[in-house]
Amino acid sequence: MGLLRAISAAALVAAAGCGGNSVSPTPTPTTRSVSGMWAGSYVPVCPNAPLCGSVGGTLSGPQTFALTLRQDGQALTGQINLTGSWLRLVANVTGTIAADGTMTLQGGDSWAASGFCQPSGGWNITGWNGRFDAATDTISGDFAFVTQKHLTSCYFMNDLQVNATSMSLRHGSLPAASLAGHWQGTYDIRGCTAVGWPSCPTTLPSEVPLDLQLSQAGSDVSGTVSLSTGTPLPVSGTAGADASTLVLNGSRSEPVSAATHIVRLTSWSVTIDAIGRMQGIFSYADENQWTEGPSAGTTWSYAYEAELRYVVRVPW
Repeated sequence: MGLLRAISAAALVAAAGCGGNSVSPTPTPTTRSVSGMWAGSYVPVCPNAPLCGSVGGTLSGPQTFALTLRQDGQALTGQINLTGSWLRLVANVTGTIAADGTMTLQGGDSWAASGFCQPSGGWNITGWNGRFDAATDTISGDFAFVTQKHLTSCYFMNDLQVNATSMSLRHGSLPAASLAGHWQGTYDIRGCTAVGWPSCPTTLPSEVPLDLQLSQAGSDVSGTVSLSTGTPLPVSGTAGADASTLVLNGSRSEPVSAATHIVRLTSWSVTIDAIGRMQGIFSYADENQWTEGPSAGTTWSYAYEAELRYVVRVPW
């Protein structure tokens, strides 16, 4: 009996060691998360409009874009931000990621008509063939979308099909529990009150670019914010626990003809959601304090109420 056991054991060892009969182990799926910031570029190709409607927005080389993603199992949620000079578009996205790193994403956005020669429009991702490579911590592949493209002041191309080829994204790092970094997005002006001036502008702009750059020490934050008023505004404030809220204030003044021009934040108290989007409302005043002329000694102002849209932190 002992000899039989020994022979059986030897046979098992021999079978296991025989390369010809061995079975390759199943590759271990990657468990690395794609949560966080991604930044990179793509090359647009327009199958039905070879110049990609370049009038009024010249297409030259690769275009930059960024992703902010949150992964929960195989489910993805987040935001895509096309930041290149040729086309600027933003949308919330959802999708999936498989064990081998292949990804799907879908999403889009629409906008209402806004003033003279600003019709309503939208864009939509029609395909996403991306793959996450855990070894290099990159996302590559291609995607496609359909959009309305602004060509000149009063000319728009509807349903422009774009193949975003040669997609390449690299993972960015975020400081833990901090709001330090470079934030970009847009805001809509929801209301205006005029003092001194006959009235506010007849049309309140939407999708106004916003650029916020912050540093943080403890709960104290400082930096600059660029609004529609020109020169960046120095700001300071306080970050809440776990970097989930932000309160800011700040002002800037400069001499102009017959007046001192002042821009100041009158309120800024916003939240940061689980994906990393900065959301909420803020207000600011654009003032002229007249130093000469018939209105000397008075202040004329526009007080604006605004809402943040699609503001996320992007790699420097």
